[in-house]
Amino acid sequence: MKRVTKMYSSNYVPILLLSVIILLSGCGQKTDTQQEQLQTTQVRSPISVDPGIDVLFQQYIDELRGKTIGLVINQTAVDKKGVNIVDRFMEYDDITIKAIFAPEHGYRGDKQGRIEDEIDPVSGATVYSLYGKLYKPLPEMLDGIDVLIFDMQSVGVKFYTYSSTMGHAMQAAAENDVEYWVLDRPNPITGIRVDGTMQDTATVSFVGLYPAPIQYGLTMGELANMVVGEGMMEFPEGFKPRISQLKNWQRDRWYDEIDIPWVKASPNMPDLETAIVYPGMCFFEVRDFWIKGTGGRPFIWLGNPWLDGNKLATDLNELKIPGVDFTPIEFTPTSGNFEGEMLGGIQVNIIDRNILEPVKLGVYVMHTILKNHPDEYELTTKIDRLAGTDRLRLALEEGQTPEQIFESWQQPLAEFEKLRVKYFLYQ
Repeated sequence: MKRVTKMYSSNYVPILLLSVIILLSGCGQKTDTQQEQLQTTQVRSPISVDPGIDVLFQQYIDELRGKTIGLVINQTAVDKKGVNIVDRFMEYDDITIKAIFAPEHGYRGDKQGRIEDEIDPVSGATVYSLYGKLYKPLPEMLDGIDVLIFDMQSVGVKFYTYSSTMGHAMQAAAENDVEYWVLDRPNPITGIRVDGTMQDTATVSFVGLYPAPIQYGLTMGELANMVVGEGMMEFPEGFKPRISQLKNWQRDRWYDEIDIPWVKASPNMPDLETAIVYPGMCFFEVRDFWIKGTGGRPFIWLGNPWLDGNKLATDLNELKIPGVDFTPIEFTPTSGNFEGEMLGGIQVNIIDRNILEPVKLGVYVMHTILKNHPDEYELTTKIDRLAGTDRLRLALEEGQTPEQIFESWQQPLAEFEKLRVKYFLYQ
């Protein structure tokens, strides 16, 4: 492998400086077309948006007085001033928090793998894990609870597990005659585009619970209404979730075009840029690559001991994938796969997020690595769980081109587009 610029630190400022150095060198030089894309990319001035939690306390809090509540939350359940929802409810003597239900990464968003039950030191409520032995609250956990409230910032991607936690908790509430509220939050990668393979019944799992594409273009509140309205899970007749809607959100807005501060949604989702590429680059989470951890930029950097980053970056840049280009890198992760090893790889550089289709990006990268490293890179059935089907893996193994694969998505995506419009809460 040719020697290229090395990157060691996960500190954001040094990474930016190193990226600038690389881009100014010959390795990452952009084409004229890409330079034009870069010049036309603009971030609009933020508009004022109130998340569902703020709207709840502004308009609906009196409906919860005198009630016992449960919370399905993590560290993202904060108002615009950064105050946690538990602290907000603790201000009301006539509202009792009986239970808290924690998703993947835990109540505070700092855990990896299975999580255990604990006691919340602020409210004294039991924190039940919904990412361990259980994904769905048991009836006894909901005993005595009048209202179950869901509030988490997701990233608009089907296999990001907070949407599954929302569905399982909603179903448990409905089955036990508990009112269910969703405090809505923006889709950070906009509510415009849908893309990717559709979930089929054969591969339904916790990372693919609903018959929807990978990038579904809805808020969590809209998704909750669709799951119930379309019978995507079983619910008692007449059940409907209560949605505390966003105020003033526009569905074409990226998260940095609103005035709600970004809260790290999970340990490897530090910023909007990561969320933008995540729908496609997450495919490498299930194979022997470094794609997340420390000592690099999760989902922005991809590395492996045998990966020829120079050739991969060159080949991908020749494809002129809309909205991105690629820089070859070498780096040493400090956690995750290949901790302490020097890896070759690439950095994904977002040029124009408005034309980038991130699921397709992931397919292009997989296809190119298969072509360059047929003896080292083997797709596994684990990819089927993320894709929601085996059709993507089989098409890649058969040697279909990315364009042929994308064409096979068009009809089911068009049908889903028509379906989701019925559940829009925002224009």
